[in-house]
Amino acid sequence: MALRMVTILAVLLPVGLGLSYALLSLLGHTAHLWQALRDTVLIFLFTQAGVCGRLLIGRKGQRFAWVRTSDAGLAFAAYRRAARFVPWTAVRSVRVRCAGPLAELVITPETVDAVIVMEGGVPAQRPVRRRRAPAFVVDIGMMRPGNAAMLAEIHDRLSRA
Repeated sequence: MALRMVTILAVLLPVGLGLSYALLSLLGHTAHLWQALRDTVLIFLFTQAGVCGRLLIGRKGQRFAWVRTSDAGLAFAAYRRAARFVPWTAVRSVRVRCAGPLAELVITPETVDAVIVMEGGVPAQRPVRRRRAPAFVVDIGMMRPGNAAMLAEIHDRLSRA
């Protein structure tokens, strides 16, 4: 995810600078080249700060991803994906990858067939390969409760199953 964000910013930087410079030229900015470049960079940085803030914070009340535990199993949904359900007997392992706001919950089922798609209408999350096994990854960095509390609850439920 971090590599994707860096790639997006690397593409947006020259495009944004060019568009900002073109806008200043259209508005009749006839200052020295260095002043125009400074103004262009400032406009671009403020614009990108707003765009990145919007992407990171999202809309108020919108849930990007969620994880719920019950006596029956573990339900989860990644951002813009259909919810999935894994019974506790079919969960091989659950671990947190990375730390802080980039934390990811990696759920490895015994078999992919044991994972049930709970709702339709949106595409289901595809499993990824982690440690040579199919797994599902959910971004949990900004979720409440914190990562440690969530992982403790999941491991407690796993030990009871």
